[in-house]
Amino acid sequence: MTTPVQRWRALWRRFWPRGLHWPLVALLLSALALPAAVFAPLAWQERLALLQEGQETATRVVTSIAAHVEAALETHSIVLDQIELQLAERQWSEIEADHRLRKNMGELARRLPQIRSIFLLDASGKLRQFGSDSHVIPAVGTSFASEEWFLAHAGGSRRGLYISSPFTGPGGTRQFSVSIPRRTAAGAFDGVLAVTIQLSYFTEFWERITPEVKYVVPLMKSDGTMLVRYPADETPRLLPSSPFMQQIARQPGEGFYTAVSRVDGIERLNAYRRVGRHPLYVSYSVEKRAWLVPWRDRALLYGVLGLLTTLALAVVGLLALRGVYRANADLVQQRSELRALFDLVPAQVWVKDHTGKLVEMNERAANQFGVDLEHALGRDIDEVLPGESAEAEEDQELLRHGVPLIGRVHRCVSPDGVETWFQSDKVAYRDDTGRTMGILVMRHDITERKRAEAELVEYRQQLEQLVDRRTRDLERANRELETFSYAVAHDLRAPVQAISGFTKVLEERLTSSVGDRERHLLSRISVNSARMDRLIQGLLVLANLGRADLVLRKVDASGTAREMFTLLTEPDPSMRARFACAEGIVLNADPRLLEVVLQNLLANSLKFSKEEKDPLIEFGRRADGCLFVRDNGVGFNSREAVNLFQPFSRIHQESRFEGSGVGLATVKRIIERHGGRIWAESEVGCGATFLFTWPEG
Repeated sequence: MTTPVQRWRALWRRFWPRGLHWPLVALLLSALALPAAVFAPLAWQERLALLQEGQETATRVVTSIAAHVEAALETHSIVLDQIELQLAERQWSEIEADHRLRKNMGELARRLPQIRSIFLLDASGKLRQFGSDSHVIPAVGTSFASEEWFLAHAGGSRRGLYISSPFTGPGGTRQFSVSIPRRTAAGAFDGVLAVTIQLSYFTEFWERITPEVKYVVPLMKSDGTMLVRYPADETPRLLPSSPFMQQIARQPGEGFYTAVSRVDGIERLNAYRRVGRHPLYVSYSVEKRAWLVPWRDRALLYGVLGLLTTLALAVVGLLALRGVYRANADLVQQRSELRALFDLVPAQVWVKDHTGKLVEMNERAANQFGVDLEHALGRDIDEVLPGESAEAEEDQELLRHGVPLIGRVHRCVSPDGVETWFQSDKVAYRDDTGRTMGILVMRHDITERKRAEAELVEYRQQLEQLVDRRTRDLERANRELETFSYAVAHDLRAPVQAISGFTKVLEERLTSSVGDRERHLLSRISVNSARMDRLIQGLLVLANLGRADLVLRKVDASGTAREMFTLLTEPDPSMRARFACAEGIVLNADPRLLEVVLQNLLANSLKFSKEEKDPLIEFGRRADGCLFVRDNGVGFNSREAVNLFQPFSRIHQESRFEGSGVGLATVKRIIERHGGRIWAESEVGCGATFLFTWPEG
């Protein structure tokens, strides 16, 4: 005989197949939760609206509080700046004796409610002047060298405003200081100027903000040091793990968050804001529970309506339960579609769980490794892909830390000798709770790319060889050109000298038998022959510069400059010029070539200064190490300076200032052979300065 329980169980199994037992439970639970889905959003929206209102209110209040604190700090900054201006370039002894200054600082402290005291400390930390709104005045000479706000500046590196931790000041009041360093004209640390603020100045303002709700207002430094809190407590510093410190680390400046206070264990809505440019934060917090009291009354009504609706929906859910079975079939279809998508990925992809078992693999990877997916899934990865065992250690590291392994390159050689290159990426995948479940591996065939890179390396090597060969050819051509220039200049000099000599003979023999026209022509021939000889001489000097080796040694450049100036001015009495030569300039140079450089530069300055009433030539070294030759001659247009150092290039007319046009080109080449460079600075009528660098030996 069957019992009632057995009869109900038989009826249940006939109406609900075994495969639908768990779906039935799930559907009943869904039916129970459906009213919550209807009424919860309404209640939740009201809750969110109320919380949003609380956030906006807290943000407005904290903005007002931050503005109040910032205004007080700006007042202190202005006071400190004014005092610093009054102390500018004054000695501490003079400041200490200034009774009027002490009186003014005291009046300032009494007139401004946010200022308690004003301190002026010297570099040793001793008090030199003091102003206060009370009669408790420390003696001049009292040492504050151990105070935090003095030590913050004493190192010399801090230059801006510093806000100290709270301390107990004269008279037993809780205060904190705002200070700036005093510096000498050379920038050295010379003391500290500080004002103190009584904490009650802020709390008296804060206690009148929103009397209808309970709230907390802390003012703290960005490192967590608590300056003042309303209502007061004894928390000296917030830990880095505290909700507030973690929040400002994630979102500095200003923000809003909800957290449970570690001070009193109450959950609050917190709005915070940085105080201007200062390393301070102010926060305004209200109790979340108290703020949500109006919402709880409406939420109770929604709960009653939801319970009634749940009873009705439970009946409807029982009748609709069979649809779950069809939904399960749809789920199988979706999984099949996802599998097809997995196979479309243009790479070899497989997935293994945290125990090392193969979870999934696409067709491309299966074909590459010759794997039968039907038998491979669920087996250890080492059995399916033997090469994976070599990467077990790095896989465990990836599972522990979750840092992806991207762009690793592998080289594989098949048994028949075919080389293949792969790039693999590995990432850890997680479930909804964030727990690491396994590793997704994606491998791309990059054989063609590696082949292209090898070809590029080969092309680069060929190009470097070609450049090296062309460089050698260019050097050989330059040497041949120098040899040719020297030979041509040398061979031309003899005919030019012969022309000059024969012309002088004709002038001497035909003095009485020729007219003025003929004498003028003979003079022109002599002048141009001499000019041609100077040009050829310049060419020979330029050619010899490239042929001769440098013989470097320490040379007294100052002495050489004086010798060259004497050599240039003694033979010609008309060359009257003052010479200012810096002492102690020693260069690592070829003495012969250094003489050529200085002789050409000094001769150039003498030539273009000869029309001045009091010509002055200078040779020296600037603070940055550059050498210079300067004159007060006619100068030149700075736009034409680029042509000065080109052979045979002239800026001035030869009829006014004669020359071969190769002197500065010779100077440039000698300086460059020594590893330096030369340039010129000038304005018309303002003289010229030739500057050049000379590397240290």
